[in-house]
Amino acid sequence: MKKLVLLWVSILLSTAIFAQDNVSWYHVYGSVVVKGGYNVLEKQPVAAVDIYADIGFLRAQLEMMYAWFDASQKPFFPFAPSFGVTYGDEHIVYLLVGGQPWPSLSIRDGTTESLKEVWHFKIEGGVDFRLSDLLFINVGATYFLPRKNTETLYHYQNLAFMAGLGFNF
Repeated sequence: MKKLVLLWVSILLSTAIFAQDNVSWYHVYGSVVVKGGYNVLEKQPVAAVDIYADIGFLRAQLEMMYAWFDASQKPFFPFAPSFGVTYGDEHIVYLLVGGQPWPSLSIRDGTTESLKEVWHFKIEGGVDFRLSDLLFINVGATYFLPRKNTETLYHYQNLAFMAGLGFNF
């Protein structure tokens, strides 16, 4: 009986997943997005390049970001792997979770010693607005669940709103 129930649930889930128009496991494509935006919590501009693959309703993404926090520090280039789900045919809505190294300042005796990279949990959501079969506009937001600040370690915050142009291949 358990096997019949599991079979029935798997059939229902698979039909619900592919109830979207023209979405199947055979729809595999990759995309590159170049985007810019603003980190509203740290009041800093950010830029990123995303490379991702969509397989049916699943998305795997690798993001390379540019962030400049302090003129006395070197620019920061974190990368972020993410994985999530998509919904839609013409315009695609997505929600991703992943991790990303993000800068933290080590502070001793009131002076900044160094900029360290600390991994944070990342949530990203957005929409791809299709312009044609090859081009689309990407609009999204990214938030990191920050680690707790301590007396000697300050974590930069991140709530970034970004927009950019993407290319399907």
